[in-house]
Amino acid sequence: MVTADEQGLGSGMLTMFTNVGGAVFTALMYAALAAHSVTMKGTAFYQNAGYSLAFWVGAGFAALALVVSVFIPRLKDSAPGVSGLVPQTAHAAA
Repeated sequence: MVTADEQGLGSGMLTMFTNVGGAVFTALMYAALAAHSVTMKGTAFYQNAGYSLAFWVGAGFAALALVVSVFIPRLKDSAPGVSGLVPQTAHAAA
């Protein structure tokens, strides 16, 4: 059974990794595009090679996520027929 503190910690870590991962991924995509761009009068024009590189970097991240997900251990049932959840009851005012 997971305590409320551990649930909050897990939720916070998931949110942090999602935000940091999204920021790093976006920065890498723009770096790949900028590596293959032409600037004319202050405006960057991205070439097809930049888009191809960006898509391959994205595909690499997806493949890495797939490999990592294979090694995540599966949850084990605590007992047959028991979900492990404790129902919350409303406390009646006395």
